[in-house]
Amino acid sequence: MKKVFLYNIVLILLLFNFIENAVGQIFKETAYSEKAYLHSDRLIYIAGEDLFYNFYLMNGSGKPDVRSRFAYLILRNEESRAISEICLNLKNNMASGSIYLPDTLTTGSYQIVAFTNFMRNKGEETFCTNEIFIINRFDKDLNKLKLNGVVNQQRTFVDSNLIANSVKASLLLTPEKTKYVQRQKIRVGIEGVNISSVAPISISVHEKVPISGMDFFAPLPRGNTSKDSSSFVHLDEQFDLQTFQNLLRKVSVSKKEESHCLYYVEANGVILQGIVLNSDNQQGIGNATVFLSTPDTIANLQFTKTDNFGVFRFLINHSYNGKSIFLRCMDYPKASIALDDKFSLKSTFKPSKYAMNPRLIPYILKCQNIVNIQKTYQIKLSKEVSNQVASNKIPSRVYPPKANTIYPSDYVELPNFFEVSREIIQSLKIRNKHDMYMANMLNEKTHEFFDSPPLIFLDGVPIENIGQIITLGSDKIKKIETVSSERYIGGMYFKGILAVFSKNMEINNVHWETPHRLIQPITPNPVTIYYRPGFLNADVDYQHKPDFSQLLHWEVLTLQANEKKYIEFSASDDIGEFDIEANGILSDGTPVSAKAAIKIVPN
Repeated sequence: MKKVFLYNIVLILLLFNFIENAVGQIFKETAYSEKAYLHSDRLIYIAGEDLFYNFYLMNGSGKPDVRSRFAYLILRNEESRAISEICLNLKNNMASGSIYLPDTLTTGSYQIVAFTNFMRNKGEETFCTNEIFIINRFDKDLNKLKLNGVVNQQRTFVDSNLIANSVKASLLLTPEKTKYVQRQKIRVGIEGVNISSVAPISISVHEKVPISGMDFFAPLPRGNTSKDSSSFVHLDEQFDLQTFQNLLRKVSVSKKEESHCLYYVEANGVILQGIVLNSDNQQGIGNATVFLSTPDTIANLQFTKTDNFGVFRFLINHSYNGKSIFLRCMDYPKASIALDDKFSLKSTFKPSKYAMNPRLIPYILKCQNIVNIQKTYQIKLSKEVSNQVASNKIPSRVYPPKANTIYPSDYVELPNFFEVSREIIQSLKIRNKHDMYMANMLNEKTHEFFDSPPLIFLDGVPIENIGQIITLGSDKIKKIETVSSERYIGGMYFKGILAVFSKNMEINNVHWETPHRLIQPITPNPVTIYYRPGFLNADVDYQHKPDFSQLLHWEVLTLQANEKKYIEFSASDDIGEFDIEANGILSDGTPVSAKAAIKIVPN
């Protein structure tokens, strides 16, 4: 009896421990949040230049242990129209790169918005927003312009001269000299003071804006994003947005848990999210099957079921980079597929207006002329270091590489697929009844034909029926693969597989009878870095070119506690005062910054 009693006590304790851990996990999921930071190399740009940035991601508690591995940047104009939309692949919670500012951009204020998919759960007011000013290089009558007061909210610089005497100081910038001549080598030390954790630091060296303080810069109002900004999905023109927002409100209310998320953490790939809708009443259809595949040299397939409200999600890993994707709902001919647009913002950009300061006009005119010179001599400061993220992954294969393969070119030419099947595919039987074609695959175990059609692929994409390829003659077909056995794909079951691969992507000519979408998935942008040969190690051709770069250096480095590093670069042909700015986020979430100045004089 005592043993039974003790056994029951142990079970009860284990049960309470399990419940406590489960509740703790729910609390942890509920409390988790993310916060984005963005540093740019400057605040004023000329159209035609590159904007360099460094993106940081922390959790809501100011810690670096974050789960998202993908983030998004939007550059938009004063009318809130997107100029650039970028997906970032984060490494060590960071991503650096550049945004090309097209020559056609009009003069005015622009906003950079940075966020993760998971941050959308708490609304756009939690996104990181920085305001910059871009000037078209052909605008010369600057007195008529309204210059927006712009400030990077992360730029709380500390004067380097005061840092040594301040116990709260975190960074120290120490140029070897304060004055350099054109094309001379410049060396600057950067070290942490009272830093107890690792800090990724972005460093920008650029020509000083001739005015400062309230003459030009003014703090951005926090109200530039609507307070009632919703975190609900934004869809394309095929769907009534208000209906979908109301639907997701029902989802949120029905769950009645703070831990429920509409937008998932993107830890292993970009998430493609959408909804299957009844075309008659615009309501979500639950338990509908959605296929996802990409035109490829292998038959591939992912599928999922919609939830009770018609919402579905797919994980798009690196194997889909640069490829188009077919989505198809096979269950409901009168349905439609609407997709979530991560780059669609509900809030509007409301820049703060200030009149042009006359003291700024000579500086802007100089910047415009320098950009014209740089373009004439093809002096470019960005360089692509890699294409889209490389991966050994392949799309989800539906059968092993070894399949029965037939090459029609080995046989006499046949006019259509009906003849092809009859003459060279012994395991496939096609029947024509009242101009309706039906296909059955031979069961290799029973040597009898299955009683239902096989799963049919064209160019790697599953199609609806054999009639969609019946007109293909052998001259248009590269190869045919067959699987004469039952095949299970997840929870789905198919009686044989027929895969046809055409010579000229005939999948693009298929007439679909069920809802489908052809899309280009969001994939991470190519990685670009700041690259300026300067005059230290440049080739002879570059040595004879004029280089009036106003951005002398941009670099992101990691600074350990009490560590000192050096950056080296060369002065350009541009003369004047230059600011050296450093920004970073400590691993405990504390923003740190510093500022120093140098002067470039003629030789």
